Amino acid sequence: MRKRIMEIVNWNILFISTLLFFSCSREPAEKISKNNKDKSEETVEIPIDSKSNIFELISKEDVDFNPIIKKADSLFDIGKYVEAESLYAKAHNLSLESGNEKLIGVTLIGIGASKYRQSEYEAAIEILNKVLKHKNSIDNISLSRLYFDLGVSYHKQKEIKKAVENYTNAIKLNSKNAEAYYNRGSIYSENEYDKAIEDFTKAIKFLPKDAELYNYRGDCFFYKEEKEYEEAIKDYSKAIELKPEKYKYIYNRGTAKYNNSNYQEAISDFTEAIKLEPDSANAYYWRGNSFGQEEMHDKAIRDFTKAIELKANVPDFFYYRGTAFVHENMYDKAIFNFTKVIELDSLYYDAYGYRAFVYMKIEEFDKAITDFSKAIELNPNDIISYYDRGNTFAKIGELEKAVEDLEKAIEFNPDFTKAKTKLKEINELIEDLNKQR
Repeated sequence: MRKRIMEIVNWNILFISTLLFFSCSREPAEKISKNNKDKSEETVEIPIDSKSNIFELISKEDVDFNPIIKKADSLFDIGKYVEAESLYAKAHNLSLESGNEKLIGVTLIGIGASKYRQSEYEAAIEILNKVLKHKNSIDNISLSRLYFDLGVSYHKQKEIKKAVENYTNAIKLNSKNAEAYYNRGSIYSENEYDKAIEDFTKAIKFLPKDAELYNYRGDCFFYKEEKEYEEAIKDYSKAIELKPEKYKYIYNRGTAKYNNSNYQEAISDFTEAIKLEPDSANAYYWRGNSFGQEEMHDKAIRDFTKAIELKANVPDFFYYRGTAFVHENMYDKAIFNFTKVIELDSLYYDAYGYRAFVYMKIEEFDKAITDFSKAIELNPNDIISYYDRGNTFAKIGELEKAVEDLEKAIEFNPDFTKAKTKLKEINELIEDLNKQR
């Protein structure tokens, strides 16, 4: 879903024939959200894995297994999963000979974990589910590890419901399983932000130096329905404290500051982000919007232009450069940019609405009405385009059509005071004209 900045630009439009002024508000958008970020900047890198540590799950008295499993753990932890799996399998065969139920279970956990680390998720799920047959002989910590590994395997397979179930089982058996909170939180962070915040908060308790956790929790504060930008800023700041040179943390804090109306601070963050990643089109784009909010439109234009140089097919980049050109009264350039937006995205109704507004400014009224009509066709609830088209009809003497559009705007928003005022003025004018006939 595209979300855009809300900016209110008040313009006075002179109805020359009657010497009445019709003011126009072009409100092209809502505030930009981080949905404009690259996916790599906003997506939780999920799921995370834990180290093997199967050795810690067995009794130290199991002397025949200790060296084998300890070596398997060491290989697992340095990424030699095939070799680790082979040793876990060797230990498993020994456990079958001994009839030790716990060892049978924990060695299968090692084999299953090795499988999913090799991206053999279906095999991992099959093996780990076999362990559940021996769960009565396995302690809670081992079972927690089993459910966690199953959760990761299902998670990787995008079987989200089963992943959540297994992470939850892991947590029930071991309330200190930070990785399970971490991964379950990452699933909730898609749309259940309060649950995600709760899980990330618990994970932070056990992993207080994990910068990513603060970053992800900050994203949840940012995205939740009742925005908590201050909390998001605190979390991003903590992530930056832990990893000062991490571009995405600084970038994310900039977006939160922007949405919290701290534009100068946002400019500072985006400037720092650009130093770290000079080819980040999004950082230039956001800084451009921040400059625009501070009415530094020349700087905004430079940043939008740089963003376009880096990524030339993003409609929003041209759209906001167009709005900046409008503020600078550079109408031909504004029309060029809005036209470019429409070429890239023919359903971008704000571009039609703003291009129509510019046509109205330069008194190309027929083109303005055509574009306002297209904006309304694409977005039938576009109150401002009804209002502006009504003003345009009034300027060319189409008073009945002007009344119809203004009434429509008021129907959508009964508190639209300016529309009510203009409607009253036009109705009075119509009445006066009728008396003169």
